[in-house]
Amino acid sequence: MSDLRALLQEARDKCVNYMATGWTHAQWVTDGAIKLRDRIDAALAEPALEPVAWLIRTETPIGFALDILGKQADPAYPDAFPVYSATPPAIPDGWQLVPKEPTQNMWDEAKMITEAMIKNHTNLDLGLIYQTMLAAAPKLPTI
Repeated sequence: MSDLRALLQEARDKCVNYMATGWTHAQWVTDGAIKLRDRIDAALAEPALEPVAWLIRTETPIGFALDILGKQADPAYPDAFPVYSATPPAIPDGWQLVPKEPTQNMWDEAKMITEAMIKNHTNLDLGLIYQTMLAAAPKLPTI
């Protein structure tokens, strides 16, 4: 994956250079911002569920700057926010993500409901067994 941190640092450097050299706004947009935006967009198109960087907004005399904290959160900066290279896929209503292989807890719940059906001399309800296993599946951590 492209190094997003380096791209963000390059954007910051170009902003400083723009201010120091007296480039016109048109020169900045054509020479730096558009090309850099395209490179950052390409880096962001690569999927990841872990943050690729943590940023913090810093006020400056002429506005604000985004400072890069690195790839790990820093407790010293509680207002820092993560940057992801892609958003996780949306889960449609009525669907859930489950492990590829059932967990031991899912098997235990399926066994318990199956034994109860057998003990009560009822037909095995595969739909109910499936629903029980889904209910026992670990939940996807929220990002």
